[in-house]
Amino acid sequence: GVHSNGKYQPIPKGYTIFERAEKAFGDDKVYTAMIVAKSGHVDAAGPVKVPYQRWKTRSEKGPLKNLPEQARLRRNGMKVIQEGARRFVVAPGKPYFNAKDGMDLFVNGLKTDEAVSTRTLSEIEKNKDKRFLIFAHFARPDHDGHQFGEGSKEYSAGLKEDDEWTGKIIKRLKEMNLYKDTTVYVVVDHGFDVGKTTHRNAPYVFMATNDTEVRRPGDRADIGPTVLKRLGIDIAKLEPPLFGKPLTER
Repeated sequence: GVHSNGKYQPIPKGYTIFERAEKAFGDDKVYTAMIVAKSGHVDAAGPVKVPYQRWKTRSEKGPLKNLPEQARLRRNGMKVIQEGARRFVVAPGKPYFNAKDGMDLFVNGLKTDEAVSTRTLSEIEKNKDKRFLIFAHFARPDHDGHQFGEGSKEYSAGLKEDDEWTGKIIKRLKEMNLYKDTTVYVVVDHGFDVGKTTHRNAPYVFMATNDTEVRRPGDRADIGPTVLKRLGIDIAKLEPPLFGKPLTER
């Protein structure tokens, strides 16, 4: 049900890799966390219903004010409903509204790489004696790419900053003697159109990993199955079934 930034709904319960891991191992056997720089679309807010006129007044003063009304509604996944004589604008819950309850920690809106890395290291320290599945989300290259464009010095600096903070997490894992038992996947959600601030035709992404069993290239649909299989979960038995195929299988 999540198609774009403007067409989405809460992911149904049980679909995320965090919920699947919790179900497979038991709540007390694995620590799951999403530690996220962004807010907005990477969010867990619930559904909202506001009077139509109130929404209209606010939206005409907001950042989308120059768009037609229907476009403003679509950009935020909203629709207008009629209840008797009154009209309301309804916004669906954000994608992780259901999923947040199926993981041990969901925190977003941290903004900077430093804040994300610091919180990630804190959670690793607290849960070092158990199995953990932690997603640390950095946002700087995305922001810099949209503002300055692919190939800009700002975009390159954003990538380097992500590398720096990822390196600090890996260094700490090594200092704690956890790295040899921790599988790390560095992935991205999209590329950028060459020389532009958009990604309308940028399907190619990278994955860097210390997983020596990865055998082939693939696409983003293969990442979830790869992670879950390497955790020791029989993905053939998962319900609902996953799209994609583990990158450890040819």
